[in-house]
Amino acid sequence: MWIGLVVLAVLTLAVALLVLASASRHAQNEALIERVGDRPALASDELHAQGHDPGHIRNPLVRWVCRRCWSAGIDARPERVNLYLLAGVIAGPLMIVLLGGVGVLVVAVMVIFPSLFVAQRGRARRRRINAQLPNFLGYLVRALTAGNTLEEGVHSAALESAEPIRSVFLSVSRQVRLGASIEDTLTEAAMVHELRALHILAMSARVNRRYGGSMRRVIASLIETIRQQEAASRELKALTGETRFSAYVVAAIPIAISAFFYLQNPQYYAVMLQSSGGRIAIVLALVLEALGLFIIWRMMSRLQEPDA
Repeated sequence: MWIGLVVLAVLTLAVALLVLASASRHAQNEALIERVGDRPALASDELHAQGHDPGHIRNPLVRWVCRRCWSAGIDARPERVNLYLLAGVIAGPLMIVLLGGVGVLVVAVMVIFPSLFVAQRGRARRRRINAQLPNFLGYLVRALTAGNTLEEGVHSAALESAEPIRSVFLSVSRQVRLGASIEDTLTEAAMVHELRALHILAMSARVNRRYGGSMRRVIASLIETIRQQEAASRELKALTGETRFSAYVVAAIPIAISAFFYLQNPQYYAVMLQSSGGRIAIVLALVLEALGLFIIWRMMSRLQEPDA
């Protein structure tokens, strides 16, 4: 067992050194981009070479993980994600071989909990962005009314906004200055953050670029639509408050009753814990309880999902 722990420690140290080297290389690339700032095409090519564009990440698993992390506001570089996945592929089977059932449990926890954390953080971030969109679009309309272009309006509106929408549109503005089109950049941001309002904004910008029209009128309609959907979402949350509370109570009853019986009479579960069939029944009950909690959590979270 000690040999396995030593091997795992060596692998962890190797991954840490690779991450440090990747960070140093990234710093050098950022310095290069600063030096070529007057040549947008070259800077844009350098960005694509680093993998900042999801379309240029060939590995679909790495691309999916990067998009999940970016949606949650986590700066995940494809190189680092590759290293972490490689470390997981090596360390996971090793822990299972060395620790047996405990290793399987540890690996499951290491996979499930970070995934749930990133998903929850991504949903919370999308809700904040969706709540900030009307104010941001209001800044954008005022900038367009003052005679600015769409690109200039996005940049000025981002400077007037707070996080997290500020960083989203400052990134869009930065990519536009490096030579990308505003339509493609907004489409990419909409795909990463999974907000329909950004898809509509990107489509409107593309139509306006090709055929002309009034962007201010489209954005004003979009603001009104977002506010109506926010009001409908709040009303739905209020109407389902009793149902959500009932779901929490139903989920907590089995755990509370089992804990009460065990504290009052520890011998109540003695026979079950000593027999193989009883242990299997307990494990099955815990799995079903966890599955029920997960289903209830997903149902409740979907009620709060922004769908602008």
